[in-house]
Amino acid sequence: MTRRVLLLSDDFGRRYCLGPEALRRLDTLGQVTHLPVDSAPHRIAAHLSDSWALVVAGWDTPVPPLGGTELDDLPGLSFIGCGQDGRWRFLDVPAALDRGIRCVDASGAMGADVAEFALGLLLSCLRDIPAAHHRLAAGGWIDEPAPAHRFTSLRGRRVGIVGMGGIGRTLVELLRPFGCQVEVSSSYLTVEQAADLGVRLRSVPELCASADVLVVATQPRRDTAGVVDARCVGALRRDAVVVLVGRAATVDTTALYERVRRGELRLGIDVYDTEPLPAEHPLRTAPGVVHTPHIGGLTVEANQRIFAAVVADLARHSQGGQPRWATSADRYRLVAAGRARRAR
Repeated sequence: MTRRVLLLSDDFGRRYCLGPEALRRLDTLGQVTHLPVDSAPHRIAAHLSDSWALVVAGWDTPVPPLGGTELDDLPGLSFIGCGQDGRWRFLDVPAALDRGIRCVDASGAMGADVAEFALGLLLSCLRDIPAAHHRLAAGGWIDEPAPAHRFTSLRGRRVGIVGMGGIGRTLVELLRPFGCQVEVSSSYLTVEQAADLGVRLRSVPELCASADVLVVATQPRRDTAGVVDARCVGALRRDAVVVLVGRAATVDTTALYERVRRGELRLGIDVYDTEPLPAEHPLRTAPGVVHTPHIGGLTVEANQRIFAAVVADLARHSQGGQPRWATSADRYRLVAAGRARRAR
């Protein structure tokens, strides 16, 4: 019997996610139907009715809601894979897992790209690069240079990293040439594993009390939502740099923004409590801030890597293996609890 694979993608997904090699590999795994982005829900449902796998690519791909009732009508569906932001907004993951459907979230495959971006934000903050650019673009020079302490080197700095997933681990490697003293906080890393990576394992309060630079690169799970709380923010030394590339829900942003507004901290930020950031938000004009509109993972390579990872996991699934990026019930509960906790 032919295995049918339904591929859904928005325009972004078609242009930037669907790498040719991954598409060729997907074609070897079943009969692939790739529907247009504007396909009506009833047309998607009709194709899903006899599909073995559903693969979603892109950031805003419309997918009809799949709850327990809908999944009961899809007895042949055994795999659902995606990776871009907003993932699982269409799916009741516990219901799918209860029905034996493999749920794959390959968003972690973009970790290296976000780590590169975090390093860029960090260097931009330390050397005040955006302000220098705007000064020069406006016809100025360096007639009234900023205080010397605002132009600081990364070399030899004490860097604290909250979160040691793909972003944190890659960032450790990127920092090696700078001779930084790297300390990390992680829910999963053991002392021995930290030693193998050449870093020291510490608590979040300890990181905040000692860091010249604090990089927050974790997701808001039950154990990490709000983990950099007001007390930790208050413990950061004056003129420390904070780089936020995980999720804003992991930080007490009220306390963070207040210290930034007072000129006590420098901030490189790519993620926010509300996105887009409101036009009148005071952070837009705060001193010492390098802000970007949630683009840390927005590279062609990252998005093609996510799609390729989903396809690779579908291949593993087809052979009876364990997908690398499979979402377990425990992991899903951790993430869902973290989001709920921060939303209160």
